[in-house]
Amino acid sequence: MRDGKMVDIRPDKAHQLGMICAWMSNQPNLAPVPRVRVTG
Repeated sequence: MRDGKMVDIRPDKAHQLGMICAWMSNQPNLAPVPRVRVTG
C-alpha cells in the first residue's frame, strides 16, 4: 500500500478506510495514501 498501488476493498469497509485515508492525509510524515477502488 505504501507504493501507491490500487487497492481493492469491500463496500462495507469503504467508510472506515475513508476515515483512515482522511486522517493519513493530515499526517505529512507518513507515506502517501494509496488510491482506493471500492469493489462489489
